[in-house]
Amino acid sequence: MNKYLIPIMLILSFSTSQAQGPAPLALHFASGSVSIRVEDIAVLDQATTAFRTGHPVIMVISGGADATGSAAGNLVLSQRRANVVLQELVVRGIPVDLFQVLAKGQTEAAKEGERARRVEITWR
Repeated sequence: MNKYLIPIMLILSFSTSQAQGPAPLALHFASGSVSIRVEDIAVLDQATTAFRTGHPVIMVISGGADATGSAAGNLVLSQRRANVVLQELVVRGIPVDLFQVLAKGQTEAAKEGERARRVEITWR
């Protein structure tokens, strides 16, 4: 078991208010995949830069999935995606205690389609 895995919370409702900070960032994934795409390495760089310039107090990593497969399977997949991003940011020197990690599963799949296969990084 990876020492950076932390408990995941299922989001049941979403707040529309967000603290002032950098714009949200998103990494996209192929269907069923937890591999970070080469073109999304720059997103990790942006998040790391935001941390190093003093922006976030807490970085919120939210994993999502499309509607392909079961709801339970997609919840696990979204958790795995969020954990992969968490691990990459911790390796880059951001302390693990500055993260909140959420798994959304396919909660946004109906309105987002394949765009729901992403991990978003927001700040609070």
